[in-house]
Amino acid sequence: MTDENAVELVRRIERGALGLPDRILLAERLGELGDPRAEEWALVPGGPFLMGTDPENEPDQRAHESPRIEPDISTFEVMRTPVTVAQFMRFIADDGYARREAWSDEGWAWRTEGAVAFPRFFAPAEHDEWKAYLTPSRPAVGVSWFEADAYAR
Repeated sequence: MTDENAVELVRRIERGALGLPDRILLAERLGELGDPRAEEWALVPGGPFLMGTDPENEPDQRAHESPRIEPDISTFEVMRTPVTVAQFMRFIADDGYARREAWSDEGWAWRTEGAVAFPRFFAPAEHDEWKAYLTPSRPAVGVSWFEADAYAR
């Protein structure tokens, strides 16, 4: 299939006229083709925003939700979709677990001490058991904070 086919699948999935099972099937096929959305970034403008709740107006709030503050954040970008299995597999295939420069000092120590070579569920010995969740377009799961940090670097 061509890139035009991938674009058509995105259009069909995002139109929302199909039921969930059909959208899942199309998304799986799109993952095999290479989902163009997986490389898109969205700009999140910086500025102040309200975070937390006001205990006087929301008596059922939880302790970690207050006090209400107004932080001022910098502009940043975020990927349009979660990191996919296909994207994380590229990190593994590109020797991401062997490249020291990809890891923080703490992450490298964690990886080395635990002899970690794959995220949970990605190891060849676990593949058959988890293959239904490791299709290309699905979000990568079983990735620790240190592994996610190395991937992002």
